[in-house]
Amino acid sequence: MAARIWMLVPLIAVAWMRPAFAQEIANKPELRIGDTWMFHMTGNDDGKTVESAWRRVIVEKLPGDKIRVTPPYNVDVFDDSWNPIYRDRPDFWPVDYRFPLRVGASWSYASPVGASTVDGRSYDNHGNMKVVAYEPITVPAGTFNCFRIEGESYWSAAIDATLPDYVFTEKWRITNWYCPDVRFIGKSHTERYSGGNFRKGAYRTLDHELVGYRRGPATSAATASLDLAAADAPREPSPFDGVWEGEQGIWRIKARVSGESIEGTIQCRNNDVWSGRTPPFAGIVAKDGSVDADSEALPRWAPRQIKGKLPILRIVGSGKLNCADGEVEMRKRE
Repeated sequence: MAARIWMLVPLIAVAWMRPAFAQEIANKPELRIGDTWMFHMTGNDDGKTVESAWRRVIVEKLPGDKIRVTPPYNVDVFDDSWNPIYRDRPDFWPVDYRFPLRVGASWSYASPVGASTVDGRSYDNHGNMKVVAYEPITVPAGTFNCFRIEGESYWSAAIDATLPDYVFTEKWRITNWYCPDVRFIGKSHTERYSGGNFRKGAYRTLDHELVGYRRGPATSAATASLDLAAADAPREPSPFDGVWEGEQGIWRIKARVSGESIEGTIQCRNNDVWSGRTPPFAGIVAKDGSVDADSEALPRWAPRQIKGKLPILRIVGSGKLNCADGEVEMRKRE
């Protein structure tokens, strides 16, 4: 009997130790059209305080295991591992994520020697990433177990094909918390330097936290597109739900409010002509109707922050832009 008890001791010890050696793994996420994430962003942009909101919605699945998102901001196409595919260099993109993820995994990426953008500008893009921990995080959307990924990225390119000696440079330090339960990041911290040999450098530090996530409907259509109005079905009804429109001074806004989110387009009138482009914006609506949203970074009179409390929205920009700040009184369309 004593011998049998002695034999069980190492087995019990092994069973007790197993969780300590368990390896958490995250496989490539199963993404759906209609998957939606909303974030709150804070930080400092070269001495200026930053606080805004942004949103990401998957609107289309593309050939070659790629997806399209809205609002586009500076990129609207990703591969199905959440690596961005830039329009000006579609044959090479940085590898922010390489699945499956596990603690200790690391990878690097580098653009080909002599790489150039579609408009003929030479560039260099390289970086390295490492999964350093699997840990719980708490953000406004909840508490999640996430993989902390740390890395650095470098980007340098000629500002014009005819001016190869004038170079724009960006350097990033990145920490992303990828959370399998939400199929995307739950939190992110970035430190960015941008400058070059033709301009003074600027520093930006940003923090992003997930404030809401909802799953899109199941579909087997690999290339189906999303009806954005249907995708905006609210999680909780709000008295502000619906379509809003407003035109005042040099600004025109059209938007849809659904629950805690707002998404729409914005136009500016310059030299008595409405802008041909209508950049999208997205953000958050509080229970009292307070809005915190941002437009994409193009065209030149953007980016803009759209803030205020419905029905009054303020349009505020940064830097020297074509259109002055303004205010619009919105009307809800019945």
